[in-house]
Amino acid sequence: MVFLQIYRDVTMNNLMGMSITLAIVYSRGLKWEYSIESLLVVVVGIAIGLPAYVRSTYPFWICVMAFAMYIFSLVLIYIHFHLRGQS
Repeated sequence: MVFLQIYRDVTMNNLMGMSITLAIVYSRGLKWEYSIESLLVVVVGIAIGLPAYVRSTYPFWICVMAFAMYIFSLVLIYIHFHLRGQS
C-alpha cells in the first residue's frame, strides 16, 4: 500500500508539473518546440503511471512493460536521430 501511495504521488507531481508548464506556455503565447525525448517521457509516464494509479497492487506484467518501454523509447530516439542524419 505504501508503494502505491508513493507512486501515485510521484505520478501526480509529474503530471501537475507538466500541466503547469504547458499552461504557462499557452497563456503567454510562447512557442514551445518540444523534442522527441520530451514526448517519450510523457507517453511512458502516462502508460506506467495510469495502471499504478487505478490499481491497489502493482502486477509483475507492468514491471515487464516498463522495462520494454524503456528499451522501445531508446530505439525510437535512435531511429529518430538516424533518420535526421544526426549521430
